[in-house]
Amino acid sequence: MRATLQQITLWREQGIHFDTVSINISPKQLLQHNFVDKLVAATERFQVPPEQIELEITESLLFDDPDLCIELLQQLRSLGFTIAIDDFGTGYSSLQYLKLLPVDKLKVDRAFIKELETDPKDQVIISMVTDMAKALGFSTLAEGAESAPQVEILRQAGYDMVQGYYYARPMSATALIQFINRQT
Repeated sequence: MRATLQQITLWREQGIHFDTVSINISPKQLLQHNFVDKLVAATERFQVPPEQIELEITESLLFDDPDLCIELLQQLRSLGFTIAIDDFGTGYSSLQYLKLLPVDKLKVDRAFIKELETDPKDQVIISMVTDMAKALGFSTLAEGAESAPQVEILRQAGYDMVQGYYYARPMSATALIQFINRQT
């Protein structure tokens, strides 16, 4: 978490700005004593506004202490952090929690994307997820797109964002800046 905030500060000093940077948060981290206070202190230390940070959680977060998790996520969201459910559709949580969780975005797992061009069931699932997400006021992101046809199907289904190898492979912060500079 601190490394990411420090990287954002370095980018800002180099004149590079990202609207949002995502940080994966494990259930163990979230449930640590004073996690919210530590996160707020770190954002203040590195002068990164909470609105620039998207906290990604997995559905498994709800196994340990659902009520406490919901309370902590509500607190984080009220401070300006964006909350996303990562790998949506692969966990074991109840859809009931979607109406309780203070969530801004659903990130649909690549398991539903990899055979999207040939599997009509995956096409139905991704359409249903985006329709449900929109009805609940969430934005959507599809993970794992590797081809132009997959990206097109996801766009037609109404996904707000698509990520995957079709665009780029994971890379270091330095390689990311080089990649961006080549694109402009």
